[in-house]
Amino acid sequence: MKNLAMDKVGEMEALPEKQPVKEITSFACGGHTRHWILVLGTLSLAIVLGCAISFNPAIVVMMDLHSSPLYLMHNNSSGVNNNTINPTSLSLDYNSWDLPLADRRFAYTNTQKMLLLASAFGGCLICFLPITICMQRFGAWRTQLAIGIVVSLSTALIPIAATSNFYLLCVVRFFTGTAFTNLFPVWVYPVVCSHKFPLAGILAQTVGWPWVFYSHAFLGFFIFSLWAVFYRDHPQVHSCVSEAELQKIEFGQQAPVKHKEYKPPYTQILSTSSIWAILIAVIGNFSIIQFANTFLPMFLRTALNYSISTSGLVSAIPLFFQFIVKWVTGYTTDHLTSVSDLVKVKFCNSVSFCGAALFFLIAIFLPPGLPTGCLWSLPSPVLYQC
Repeated sequence: MKNLAMDKVGEMEALPEKQPVKEITSFACGGHTRHWILVLGTLSLAIVLGCAISFNPAIVVMMDLHSSPLYLMHNNSSGVNNNTINPTSLSLDYNSWDLPLADRRFAYTNTQKMLLLASAFGGCLICFLPITICMQRFGAWRTQLAIGIVVSLSTALIPIAATSNFYLLCVVRFFTGTAFTNLFPVWVYPVVCSHKFPLAGILAQTVGWPWVFYSHAFLGFFIFSLWAVFYRDHPQVHSCVSEAELQKIEFGQQAPVKHKEYKPPYTQILSTSSIWAILIAVIGNFSIIQFANTFLPMFLRTALNYSISTSGLVSAIPLFFQFIVKWVTGYTTDHLTSVSDLVKVKFCNSVSFCGAALFFLIAIFLPPGLPTGCLWSLPSPVLYQC
């Protein structure tokens, strides 16, 4: 009897979850609703990430005092060459409310720049666990919609916050950082960055740096309006999924079961050498990511004196090739069956990290005045995708 009771308890612990009831199909989208959902999900992830990283090329323009009409007018009246820095011009109020919003500039210190860049990642770090819990409890539809609204609204408020108060801008940047908390498809990151940087540079130079944020915020609200209307957490309740398409989606899938909760073995995890090796590799990986996505536009503009549009375009080159390298190496390793997975992982990661470090070392010893010196650093963020 005891064994029979235990079997009954085990069966109760593994009971299938109740599936949603299929609604009446009103418009079947030609049996391709799942593909439109894929496109919509990709766009939603792309726009929230675009809103977050649009600040990186925009801050180059926001801090470019030479492009301020106030700076040019003061230097012309003083008879000073515009290419040189007039000490008296540094005391001007470049954030004056008398100037149009697009003509205002900000003389941030290194500490302030650090805080602005770190605020977004602080928001990601603090909000990651709550967002994960919300994803499990409320589903992707509500959670991603909330993230999209918060990120789009905070992006639209960046120009006003920047001209009002520095710490208010840090708070807005904090909420923008929630964009990094729910990015599951790893290939979205380089693809998005590869076209966001040049577009942001062109917008900042032509119509003004505030429109970098306004355009991203507008696209964010538009895409998440489509998300609210068209996306559903389960294909069974989607009115555009036909019975035939639902059978294709559910083919080969097993019904989700409820498993008994268990306590993760943290002691064994922290005492495993391979876990620490992966942790160190992740730190190196994200160090290269931050150089490519955060500091490369600033480096090209301030150290090598590239134009704003050129800095955005050159910054996009390694990010575009990351996409190609990721797909080529992924396809190759999937079809390379003559070696074990362990060998493939070790080889690809060795090429990735050692190759990136080699090109960074070469770039260090090149003279700063060499215009093509930055090209030696471009393969570094490309190779880490190997």
